[in-house]
Amino acid sequence: MSPLKITARLFDGRIATTDGYLPIDSILAAAWMKRYHPEKYYNADPTIDEMITPVLPLAKLDGDIYAASFAQFRKAGEETAYWHKRFDAQLAEDYVNFAGRRGRVNTTSATYKAYRMPLNVILTPEVVWYVVGEKAETESLLEEIPSLGKKTSQGFGQVFEWTVEEIGQDWSVWKDGQLMRNLPDPDGDAEWGVRPPYWLPANIVRCRMP
Repeated sequence: MSPLKITARLFDGRIATTDGYLPIDSILAAAWMKRYHPEKYYNADPTIDEMITPVLPLAKLDGDIYAASFAQFRKAGEETAYWHKRFDAQLAEDYVNFAGRRGRVNTTSATYKAYRMPLNVILTPEVVWYVVGEKAETESLLEEIPSLGKKTSQGFGQVFEWTVEEIGQDWSVWKDGQLMRNLPDPDGDAEWGVRPPYWLPANIVRCRMP
């Protein structure tokens, strides 16, 4: 395994993300699940006793943590976008059948509730990560990832090109005195996941954050 630099070049530079961390080990884990266990991709059950553990082409640190940085990027701007969900009353006139009785569709709660939700959007031309790993297999897995962040179905985070290149130094955890990913620390800043899946309670500990 070698120190690698991973770069995602974006179509229009808009990524929907709140914290901007976008851990690359999590992205590669999603790619591995999509390729080898498509039946579980975006269909995980957090109550199951046995989780499928991805086999990633990355080196590990002590504590079963991957040598993989969080996202690094030059922020060109930041904005708030909004996504909406609204019951289509006009279309419902043609398709809703109350069988001759008076009826009402509840749009204030439950299934048909209307939403106007803010979405934090970071503007940047490219995103960079540093890892220690196997170049060819990393490149192969990234072919499964067409976009980054949230609301990708609405066009955010679309990746134009992935590149993986070998570099001379390991910057997966530290670079020029700067912490590049979170590390377990009982006196740390926040409770956060340290390995994929980052949402799994068993993977969340007190961490020192970058």
